[in-house]
Amino acid sequence: LARSRQIGRGYALAGLLRATPFLARQHRCLLPEEVLAKHGIDRDAVLEMKPSPALAAAVAEIASVAGALLAPAHVVSGAWPALAPAVLARRHLATLRRVGYDVYDSSLASEPGAGAVLALIGASLLKRA
Repeated sequence: LARSRQIGRGYALAGLLRATPFLARQHRCLLPEEVLAKHGIDRDAVLEMKPSPALAAAVAEIASVAGALLAPAHVVSGAWPALAPAVLARRHLATLRRVGYDVYDSSLASEPGAGAVLALIGASLLKRA
């Protein structure tokens, strides 16, 4: 149960990062205030949807926490369906890392695709979330 909660928190943080551009278009920012302040960013800067080194550093910090919470682990068979989304969240965090933690990079908006399906199949066979 504790592992499920941990994965759920990591999945939520990854989803928050993924949703940042969508939320910014609605003039909303849900990134943690304390992390933004630590990196010298205010909410208006996030809403401008312009990449910056400071924003990338804040996103990297949040992604690091999410990644640690989503670390692969063996799960019991019955729990696998509930924890499968962790595989997709880890893939999103890896892509985010590849684009330098720019949450506004257009490659992040694409559908997961065949690679994600294969990752889910592999994780399912290994019973790893």
